[in-house]
Amino acid sequence: MKTTNTSKNKTNAKSNFRDIGSKNAAYTGKSSSKNTTVDYSTVEFAQDNVKLEDADIVSDVLATQKGLVKMYGTALTEVDCTNLRGILNNQLSECADDQFESFQYMHERGLYPTEQAPMPKIKQAKKRFTNKEKTFDK
Repeated sequence: MKTTNTSKNKTNAKSNFRDIGSKNAAYTGKSSSKNTTVDYSTVEFAQDNVKLEDADIVSDVLATQKGLVKMYGTALTEVDCTNLRGILNNQLSECADDQFESFQYMHERGLYPTEQAPMPKIKQAKKRFTNKEKTFDK
């Protein structure tokens, strides 16, 4: 969208964007009236005119949630305080649940395809981990 130097045009151009935390990113929507309609499935970066589709956004959400699960897991192993361990454990569980919901959302829409593991590989993994469990029991 191009604007001229008049203050009226600058006001109209600004009303087409909603700040989402980055000085270059904004949600776009129609602003012909006070009731702005916003399309939340697409984010437009004002500077680069790049559009993120639903798949891009949910992929970022999933990656962030995976990172959080790892960080909570690491923090949980480093904490001595029982109360804080309980809080971190709850946060870890909640974050892992959210991550799984994001995965399911993507998988149901064909955005995260998976394939069944071949039965020989399943049996091999089961045998390998069963042997390790017996080693730990001794």
